[in-house]
Amino acid sequence: MNSTLTGRSGSFACASVSAGVAPGHLAHPPFAAALRALLALKEELAPGSEGLFGAFRPAPDGGEAPRRIDYPALGRPRSAHDEILLCAGADPRSGNDLDALEAEVVSRLDAAVAAFPGAPPAARRGHPG
Repeated sequence: MNSTLTGRSGSFACASVSAGVAPGHLAHPPFAAALRALLALKEELAPGSEGLFGAFRPAPDGGEAPRRIDYPALGRPRSAHDEILLCAGADPRSGNDLDALEAEVVSRLDAAVAAFPGAPPAARRGHPG
């Protein structure tokens, strides 16, 4: 399954089930647990070898600036899950394997989509919920 969970103005949408994620959906324990597992990925990563962790880096003015993964330097296209990878702390200099992290994001995202209240049977295949 190719799942996407995309942020839009502070809200989320599960493209695979063509539905927005509202706060009430978090009352569904299987979905809340799957989403929690996706977000917990950040806590499970190896510490960054250069202190890289999260989607932002220090800006020259002392604020925060968005961090980017230099996909062309890696010889690969931008990941469809780039925003989630950045928030989790993915960076070639972080000490975490980008390909392995991307595979784990996809696995956990698929589980969240499968547990989404009202997800079609095809989305639930292989996932309880």
